[in-house]
Amino acid sequence: MLTFAYPWFLWGLLALAGPLVLHLLNRRRPRQLVFPSIRFLRRSQLPREGRRRLRDLLLLLLRLLLLAAAVLLLARPRWQAEAEPVPDNAARHAVFVLDSSASMGGWDKLPRGRELVAEALADLSGWQVSFMSYAQGVLREDPLATAPGAHDAAMAAWSVTALPGNPDPALRRAVALLAGASTGRLYIVSDFQQGDWSRVYDLVPSEVGLHMLDVGRDGVENAGVTMVRGVELPNGSSRFLVTVRNFSNVTLKRTLTVRVGQERQTKELDVPPLRSQRVPVVFSAAPAGSQAVAELDADGYELDDRYLFWVGRTPPAKALVVLPPDDSADSRLDDFFVRQAMLAEQDDGLARFEVETVTTDLLFGVDFKAVQVIFLLGSVEMLTVDDVDNLRAFLERGGVAMATPGRSPAVAMRALRQTSLYSGQLQGMINGEGLGIGKVEPDSVLGELFAAGAESDLYPFVIFRHHRLVPDPSAQTVISSLAEQPLLQEKIVGAGRLYVFAMGFSPSWSDIALSNSFLPLLRELCLSAVPADYGVLRLNCGDALPQLTTLLGEAIASSRPIDSSVPGLHRLGDWPLEINAPVRESMTERRYAADVRTALQRDSAAAAGVGRATPGSGGMPARQPLALWRWLAIVMAAVMLVELLLRTALKV
Repeated sequence: MLTFAYPWFLWGLLALAGPLVLHLLNRRRPRQLVFPSIRFLRRSQLPREGRRRLRDLLLLLLRLLLLAAAVLLLARPRWQAEAEPVPDNAARHAVFVLDSSASMGGWDKLPRGRELVAEALADLSGWQVSFMSYAQGVLREDPLATAPGAHDAAMAAWSVTALPGNPDPALRRAVALLAGASTGRLYIVSDFQQGDWSRVYDLVPSEVGLHMLDVGRDGVENAGVTMVRGVELPNGSSRFLVTVRNFSNVTLKRTLTVRVGQERQTKELDVPPLRSQRVPVVFSAAPAGSQAVAELDADGYELDDRYLFWVGRTPPAKALVVLPPDDSADSRLDDFFVRQAMLAEQDDGLARFEVETVTTDLLFGVDFKAVQVIFLLGSVEMLTVDDVDNLRAFLERGGVAMATPGRSPAVAMRALRQTSLYSGQLQGMINGEGLGIGKVEPDSVLGELFAAGAESDLYPFVIFRHHRLVPDPSAQTVISSLAEQPLLQEKIVGAGRLYVFAMGFSPSWSDIALSNSFLPLLRELCLSAVPADYGVLRLNCGDALPQLTTLLGEAIASSRPIDSSVPGLHRLGDWPLEINAPVRESMTERRYAADVRTALQRDSAAAAGVGRATPGSGGMPARQPLALWRWLAIVMAAVMLVELLLRTALKV
């Protein structure tokens, strides 16, 4: 039996009418000419109209054949041999793979799935049937059974979880169960959400009948709370920034309610399509350690309408200032200005810092794992080999280090070059009044901070002197002088960043430390090492719990087991832990069931509808089909060659 993988391409055969119509329209019509006696003309000199017509017809047929072969090649024809009848006593197995991921909890998908399963079971009389539910992995597996009562028990046990979906393990297990069956069918019951089904390919053999039971709905509306971040204000109140995401293609009106203790606030929102909206909410009294919740009015998918969070003051990040042991005036001033900038109170949600100062001779006793930011103020040349190794490990873990020149900058740079941390060099000194900042790279870490109107806060400051910095080719120049000399370079090391300054922070170098721009400049460089959720562990349902014994340098006491499969608020030792619904399951984009079938049985007969068991077929095991596209390709090549030779011989 001849079948096609992509039968819709056969409509292209209609294009064959085009050359035929053009041929008929362009036929030469006979013209009547008055001609004298032709008795003196030789017979060979008479026009050979019959030969010309034969030539044109041959070329037309060859071109039509070439076009038809191209269309058939795109349709991917296959020859499927007739299946042999299966004896009545042959093993006939069917496996139902049931989606229990979080997205199945909305829009009545689960009841619809049970209805489709019941309809399919009506056509499986006498078959052995197995049920398997999945989320991140296989959740439940019911053994093969023929008794209807077992089917009812499996349907009753089918429920929805708060976990993201990963059908791969369940599909592999289902295929393994069907391996010994003479006739096998696989039924997939799912909403085929894009996030869950974007990475499944070539899992189902062609001899397995694949049935897609789609319970999803297109065009649904959904909005959810995806994040809540809070900061304690100096006046004792607390401000929370609630992020609401619209996963739909239309603007949604939603009511947001935030409850902290006995206090609650409500806001009306208009969330643009496929966008997030950040809503600030201020509470006059929000006791630290309180449990709070941000809720939207319910829609079709309620799991993401509720976000649980802790109220508490974010613990300070830790900055380490490393000074040379000589205790010079410049070193003391650098330390003073850095401490003032890092310890300044902020009310905009930026992380607070606590600062510790040590000299290089005492650095061996410092735990770098308990630090987020390191300031090497004129002290790089004093680091030992072990110190540099610890610095590298610190940077690769995601830390931030800032280095300023000391008394022997050439020695300092040599140590960094030898360890491949930084290949730039500090050479000589550039002195002179009027030196200033000329450019901040717009695509750098400081580009947004000092863009547009903010440029005037940084550019007027005078630089009295700075070292000539020969840049590292693999680093980015963040700030340049008016003479286009690099003043600050950023080198990415693992997950961290190393910043090299061509000058120090004391007033003997410049007056930038006395300006209002110094604090935000240092903070912006530091915050890359301090994530937005610093001090709070935030997980999605199903995420593995971190196996931590220390957090931010402090020991974590053992706690009772935590169930991460459901939303909730917990404590990991004394540290707050928030578990909420996975954002991926809130997305409304779906894959078409037909596309998923094609991906699962790619380049197989099942993708084209061959070898797929149909209700009431009685079980006909599919044979491996014979692909014909290679032969069509050979035919096309042969036709093209013949057409070329014919045109050459007839001098067309």
